[in-house]
Amino acid sequence: MHQHKNNEISLTLPLQESFLPIAQSCVERAGSLFGLNKMKLMRLGLAVEEIFLHFARLSGKEQTVFLQMVPAAVSFDVHFELTSDTLDLKGMNIVSANRAKAMLEEEDYNRLGLLLAASFIDNFSLEQLAGRKYRLSLRQEREYPLVTDTDFTRFAPVPPFHLDRSPGEANLQQVCIQTLALYG
Repeated sequence: MHQHKNNEISLTLPLQESFLPIAQSCVERAGSLFGLNKMKLMRLGLAVEEIFLHFARLSGKEQTVFLQMVPAAVSFDVHFELTSDTLDLKGMNIVSANRAKAMLEEEDYNRLGLLLAASFIDNFSLEQLAGRKYRLSLRQEREYPLVTDTDFTRFAPVPPFHLDRSPGEANLQQVCIQTLALYG
């Protein structure tokens, strides 16, 4: 496992079912470290499990997967990078409302996990990097508390309030310092 300067965490694992607990644990711990709540962590962990198992079933014994966990301002992203001749992600087609029903009727249980994974996460994308190399990205958005009217009371001006239309350099510097202290 490797942690990069910008807090990204990455690891390369053999794409075998026996390595699933390592991948899942690493993603869940990284998500917790970077602020995902318990429900989002559980959903992301289940999605990682289904996708890892799907890829493991399709791959050869020597194949590896590069996992990258990236904290973003509004989300936590997990990227799977792998090389594949037969990347079958039809199960992730959640746009089709009848997809799950059709899978069950066709007894296509191999891709049912992908449909579940797609419904557990907030967003996903697939990108072909080069040749047979692909990146599947999962995004779990962070939960933020709702803003209420009472949250703004601490910013209300304290009387007497005076608006200076031509502030000097020292006043602007003071405002910048206070803004950075409050938001930085």
